[in-house]
Amino acid sequence: MSPLPVAELLSEMTSPALERLEDAVEGGNEAAFREAYDELTNACNACHIAADRAAIVMQRPTQPPFTNLRYRP
Repeated sequence: MSPLPVAELLSEMTSPALERLEDAVEGGNEAAFREAYDELTNACNACHIAADRAAIVMQRPTQPPFTNLRYRP
């Protein structure tokens, strides 16, 4: 099995969501921000699955700090 091109996966899977997130922040659109944030979270999780790291699951933060990361066995 050849190594996965994680850098390429990262760019391909998250760039569109990151762009929408930046646009929402720049536009001050809270609803668009929430939608883009969830899209980015889903893209990150899909990348983790593709990279055989499905145990690393991103989620919306519930409180500061670092509640946006959940580890599963």
